[in-house]
Amino acid sequence: MRHLINDDGTPFESNELQTLHSELDALDDNGRTEYRNQNASAIARHAAEKFLIVSGPGTGKSTLFKGRISFWLEQNSTSKILCLTFVRKLVADLDNDIQGDENLTQAQKDQVEVHTLHKFARSIVEQNHGTSEWRFQPHFRIVGQFWKDVVWSDVLAFYPTLNSSDYSWKKFEEQLHNAEFDEADDWQSLKDVYFKVCQFYNAAGFADLILRAKDALAENASLNESDCFIIDEYQDFNASEDALINQLVNNPKGLLVVGDDEQVLYEKLKSGKPDLIRNLYRNNDYANGMLPFCGRSSFHITKTAGHFIQQNRETECIDKIYLPIKTTDDKPKVQIIACATAPTAVD
Repeated sequence: MRHLINDDGTPFESNELQTLHSELDALDDNGRTEYRNQNASAIARHAAEKFLIVSGPGTGKSTLFKGRISFWLEQNSTSKILCLTFVRKLVADLDNDIQGDENLTQAQKDQVEVHTLHKFARSIVEQNHGTSEWRFQPHFRIVGQFWKDVVWSDVLAFYPTLNSSDYSWKKFEEQLHNAEFDEADDWQSLKDVYFKVCQFYNAAGFADLILRAKDALAENASLNESDCFIIDEYQDFNASEDALINQLVNNPKGLLVVGDDEQVLYEKLKSGKPDLIRNLYRNNDYANGMLPFCGRSSFHITKTAGHFIQQNRETECIDKIYLPIKTTDDKPKVQIIACATAPTAVD
């Protein structure tokens, strides 16, 4: 049974995945564990410069990351590795896993940095004092959840004839997330005033911080000290964040991108775009890989989740394998206690 790797970057064929799914599901506990370990090791030590891994929840990303880090450091002992994700808890968990890895020396661990994308962006903007067009003083502030409404009210105060519901912060924030601004004169004026107000306050919002970091890296490439990159939970990044990542990993010695297009958690909150990972999956510049076994959840939960994933899927979804690492267990079965629609209950 082959490893779940496509060297040439082509998507896995649906028929092949169905066959592999049946073969993997027929394995006993020892066979599943052996395949999981060998598959992850083959991915971790693969020669591809750029690699996209489709990985559902609990499928062993941290183990893969540590294996890939070890491989990169074996290939180049002076490499500096940057790991980026979106949620602080994932950063803490991954950093703890790396620091607790007995196979890495302390010197090697010191060559690895783990950050949220926003923390990394802030450090870049801080070092560059903003951009050549929009300068910040040292130690600028972040426009947080409650303050951003106040700042936007300040912006609208310059245009009292505009209807605030037509020109809301939410609509402007979506433009920031998409790095695509409305060309209408009113919106262009509001954008300029917003950036000037932020400069006056010596502050940046979470969304425009990403734009500033991208421009700062374009102006000053020396701000990027890393040559190998791990980008986790890629499905939760938006177009603006993707542009920053592309600027950052412009010429990498190693790049590992990991995610699952059916795990998008921030589509409404910050315009997370599953199309980003789906497009990357069909990009032949990247080798494709997959982690098929979930070791975090019980047999029944994993099997139910795998079945649920297959129901009413969008046609553009990435086909994937999601199986429990054990063939059975004595944990409680899954019971549906509430459904949004009657057809869901029937399914």
